[in-house]
Amino acid sequence: MSRSKHWVRLLLIGIFTTIACLGIAPVHAAIRQVSSPASYAASCSSAISTFNPTPRSLLVVLLDRSSSLQETDQYEYSTSVTRVLADLWPGRMAVIFFSGSQASSQLPMLSPVDLEQTGAREILKNQIEVQRYKLASWTPTQKAVEQARLLLEQESYPSGSRVILITDGQPALPDDANGSKQIESIQRQEIPAFSSHGVSISTFGVGNEVPDYAQTFLKQIAGTTSGEYHAVTDPAQLAEPVLQMYSCWQGLKFVPTTGHNAFQIDTYAGQVDFVVFLKDRTTYPVTLLGPNNQPVPTEKLQIRSQDVHYEFNSLAITRFNTAGTYTIATDDPTASTYALEETRLQTEIISPTPQTSVSAGSPLNVTVALYDNNNRQQHIRPGSGDAVVIGLTYTLTTSGKVVESGEETLKQQPAPDSDLFSTRLTPRTAGTLTITISASYQYVPLPDEPKLTLQVSSAQFIACSSTDGICMLGRYSAIGLIGIPALLILLLVLWLWRRATPFGTLKDRQGVFSILGKKRAFLSRFLRKSTLYSEELHNFDWDEATFALHFKRGKQAFIAARRDTPSLAVWCAMEPQGRQMQPVKVGKPIRLHNEDRILVSGLPHATFFENQASAQP
Repeated sequence: MSRSKHWVRLLLIGIFTTIACLGIAPVHAAIRQVSSPASYAASCSSAISTFNPTPRSLLVVLLDRSSSLQETDQYEYSTSVTRVLADLWPGRMAVIFFSGSQASSQLPMLSPVDLEQTGAREILKNQIEVQRYKLASWTPTQKAVEQARLLLEQESYPSGSRVILITDGQPALPDDANGSKQIESIQRQEIPAFSSHGVSISTFGVGNEVPDYAQTFLKQIAGTTSGEYHAVTDPAQLAEPVLQMYSCWQGLKFVPTTGHNAFQIDTYAGQVDFVVFLKDRTTYPVTLLGPNNQPVPTEKLQIRSQDVHYEFNSLAITRFNTAGTYTIATDDPTASTYALEETRLQTEIISPTPQTSVSAGSPLNVTVALYDNNNRQQHIRPGSGDAVVIGLTYTLTTSGKVVESGEETLKQQPAPDSDLFSTRLTPRTAGTLTITISASYQYVPLPDEPKLTLQVSSAQFIACSSTDGICMLGRYSAIGLIGIPALLILLLVLWLWRRATPFGTLKDRQGVFSILGKKRAFLSRFLRKSTLYSEELHNFDWDEATFALHFKRGKQAFIAARRDTPSLAVWCAMEPQGRQMQPVKVGKPIRLHNEDRILVSGLPHATFFENQASAQP
């Protein structure tokens, strides 16, 4: 993308980026053409601490109208940016225009407008447009900040409110040419009120006319109120801090475009906005081209906002959108283009569950899936060409101190489990384990990162070894004296009551089917007529898990864990709430249904089918 050499155009880009960062829209992923996304991975040192805006939140824009703007902002991008705010802010908005030499006079102000009312946005934008070229001498900054404070005070400081201050020089009045009196008054009287009520002020020092002490003052305003300050002097100084601020405020990652002004949009988009900034929209018309390189039909495009310096369009979203490369076409070589996408995809932690038992030194499998908010009951299966990245960060704390931490990337499982992504952790000590999942699909970060907290216990006791004669003797003695008589009595009762025989089929991870109960030894058929043990299923690798399959009359099958087994669970396919994972515990059988999966340590090992007809090898 070609970039303008004039810093004023970059002012518009920077301030609009700030506008997006204010939390105006739902969680969005910004796709921006940048040469090196990694260069913007700086730490978020001053992220906004205020609440997200609501329909009652008030945005107050303090717009410098001093005559020096004829040189610093000759194309009046700052006015266009203020009109952008009127299109995008979700609550109420007021604008204060400050210039003139009378510090005691009331400054021109557009009173708070409820932008959710029909036609309110257009009315406010027209009122802002009237002030585009009304400039005057001097800069009464203190009066503008004071008027904003009084307005917010009158409105009882609504939650999520914000202030934006745009100025191209230091405060100045006939009796205060260097602005020191105004700066002292703002610092002493105004800023504490904004800070105590959680209202942030983001400030922009426009051009090279802002002296060092005035820049220090603007930085203090922003820093004290948890806002952001930017000295807009040249592209090198503007680009990186604006991108850092945008990514920090929204928690986004930047990715390169697929070409000049081209953006890759996926089928799971919940909202897609296309924005272009240019010198003159009437001279350089804008056209949105679809994946077929043809203009997007008018019925598929909603024009949200237009100005001499920008155009803001949205795609008409359907259940499944036309995925592919969209291009913002314009002949303006200085144009800057953006695409904002809100994805419908979210991540779901399949295993472990909050009830999973975790021991120090034992492997813990973490399995995650993606689902579409339009169909929460079915996981998506990304194709080989889809750009999917799922990772986790974990911390293990003991007595309030972090003793272990790290990051892992989850790998997509082979078919038929290609909807699952897994990795393995092994906590070394006991404590509190916190796992956080982050993911992106087609370079769009997914919102609402799921988090899971588990308690890691000390290492479990070790089972008797073959060389520990006393331990083995004690165990077998207990089985002989207590277990065998009880088992014989139970088998006799089962036989007398004509217990059901095994039925159904199991499919292993390689897709091989085994009919349950087939080729059993005579003693097994007689003594354990209605029970199958995992040891009898020779074609399956259970990773040392031990369990029993119990069959009852009425075609009912159950699975129960046995002692000293790794984590065992059933991923139920037919639950009323959709797919659910149920841990299998000792002595608590879980009913098996058709197509349920048996998971060992969070990984699927077999799929159960109730009859051969439903299992098609």
